Amino acid sequence: MSAVAEFSPDIVMLEQPFMWPLIEEMLRDRVIGNALVIYSSQNNECALKKGVYEGIFNEADAELNLSRVAEIESGIAKRADLSLAVTEEDVEYLKSMAPETDVLLYRNGHQGIDDAPAKSRWQQKFKDYERNWVFVGSWHPPNIDGLHALIEGGVNDLPSGRLKVWVFGNAGPGLMATYNLKESDLPNFSIQGLAETDEINSAITAATGVVLPVWGGGGSNLKTAQALLSGKTVVGSKYAFRGFENYMGEPGVFLFDSPAELVGGMDSVRANESFYGRPNAERDLKWENLLSDLPGKIEGYFLKKALRGN
Repeated sequence: MSAVAEFSPDIVMLEQPFMWPLIEEMLRDRVIGNALVIYSSQNNECALKKGVYEGIFNEADAELNLSRVAEIESGIAKRADLSLAVTEEDVEYLKSMAPETDVLLYRNGHQGIDDAPAKSRWQQKFKDYERNWVFVGSWHPPNIDGLHALIEGGVNDLPSGRLKVWVFGNAGPGLMATYNLKESDLPNFSIQGLAETDEINSAITAATGVVLPVWGGGGSNLKTAQALLSGKTVVGSKYAFRGFENYMGEPGVFLFDSPAELVGGMDSVRANESFYGRPNAERDLKWENLLSDLPGKIEGYFLKKALRGN
């Protein structure tokens, strides 16, 4: 607490709600004074945790823990001086909890792929398979369940050598732990785990394309922006494009209604060996363009709060 008090922040931004009880205590005890509080939401936390808790708690404990999540989430939504959301649905959700709090919509984006230093090495790794699809995701239930949906959709039933799903990030270990799977249970997957950005960019650049098998969860998927900006073929669920509906018709984008249809698309869509031009995505989804006016808006809210406090 003393280090925070010495730093004396003017602005406190919470990306997730679960630090709110600590920040609330700091505000109450004047550790951080009259700081501007910004809630930068990425999810409908109650809905997300409901799915998680139902799988690990009995009914009574799930209800108890979920009520605490609701209390924390609504607490930060109501106390925030400003909230940020990534979809229109999330704006409405935040407004339902805190009608008086301003909510600004800033869609998810990505920095794009500027360099792929290991592309040739990945091309060598990919040469034994007709199609190579890259998935990037964290140990997060919608990612893990999405990968498992590919299994249920029949991806492992395809002949060896037909295609491979290369899984980067902790979603791969999460899939194996959550569903008690061994590598031998995943013949058409290659679990890469955590990797540096250049390594992931190189793999995407060398691959057939990016797969987005996301069927649930709130917020929007920043990996969708990454896929669009890669210029590669994109196959995915329609749900993966929540918040990106304007880009569903971009060249080289193929979207499906069910895991089985997605697996069929991974095996059959016509994939461009070169790169697709997507100028709309380039213009709209790069971070420097998406967030260019956000610092000025935050400064405006900060000044208004400072004037109210004087």
